[in-house]
Amino acid sequence: MGVVATPATPTLGVAAAQGARSGGDSGSRERRRSIRARHTPSSSSLSSSSTADVGGDSVRPRLAFEVRRLRGSADVEAAAWVRAVSFHRCPPGREYSGRMFQATKAAEEGEGLALRVRGADPWYGRVQTLLATAGLADALRSCGLVECVVGGVGGAEVRLEHADAALNAEAGGFVVPPACLIPAEAPPGRRGGGGGSGGGGSGGVGIEVVLGSLDVNLGQALAGEWLTGDLPRDDGGDGGGGGDSGDGGDRGGAGGSGRRVYLSNVCALPAAQRRGIAQALVEDALLVAAEWGVDDVYVHAVAENLAARALYERLGFVLVKEETQALAARLKRPRRVLFHRATHRSRRGDDE
Repeated sequence: MGVVATPATPTLGVAAAQGARSGGDSGSRERRRSIRARHTPSSSSLSSSSTADVGGDSVRPRLAFEVRRLRGSADVEAAAWVRAVSFHRCPPGREYSGRMFQATKAAEEGEGLALRVRGADPWYGRVQTLLATAGLADALRSCGLVECVVGGVGGAEVRLEHADAALNAEAGGFVVPPACLIPAEAPPGRRGGGGGSGGGGSGGVGIEVVLGSLDVNLGQALAGEWLTGDLPRDDGGDGGGGGDSGDGGDRGGAGGSGRRVYLSNVCALPAAQRRGIAQALVEDALLVAAEWGVDDVYVHAVAENLAARALYERLGFVLVKEETQALAARLKRPRRVLFHRATHRSRRGDDE
């Protein structure tokens, strides 16, 4: 199997290798955003303004991207791969093992996500997945990536890697896997033509790169999480374990009359972090919750993930619950905390 790195200018290779992935009917509202620009969302826009991303003071090149809703099977696969690459990495120098492990995790997540968005998973209520996407040219330029055409038994595939080989060795797996490169849908009233920030297309088909994802989950509790929210207070729920007994990891779904939203799988590919993606996804998730008529939004975070905690606090979330160390040890995973925010800022005082 050979890998050929191409210049950081989009070529015809992506469209030729990827073929036409089905996107389905969107019905979503989208907007283009930039890390250095704040925009006032229009009435037809899903997105709110975007500023800096989690993590630090380093200056990164501008990245124009948009947040949209999941459309079809290609989007499900791309979201699953974003999560596999973001959450599962091997030590430096073990890229091949990392890619194999990520492929397993992506397959598992893709199967589960497909069930959840169809409403076929009994542990989940209504689920909406959001994606952060950028045009191929923007992703290559801003993130310092190159196209790599990989030849194998199943035919050619294109993935993106760092232009700096040392960064690829540190990645511990894929940088941008092939499934994250999908044909971009033409704007309404416009067919073909390529060009624009998408670029890199063949026969007028632009390519977009899926760089981040998030799930918006409606229900009393979130499957796999011990901590649950208390609001709204008239839902008849038990408020969800702040203690360290029981096996609450199995609780979830939309049972009961509770009207809560939980955000989950908030992530951006490591190569695209610190560019406003995570913040934009959360901001748009709040709008989805408001559209559903839900005022109480919760999100879990690993207790020691200071960057994530800072992001949620910056967006108006308030820490409401924490797992004990004893519970985390019993569950054999890092200790988690729970944040809450009302979609209407006037209600934020309920947490304080």
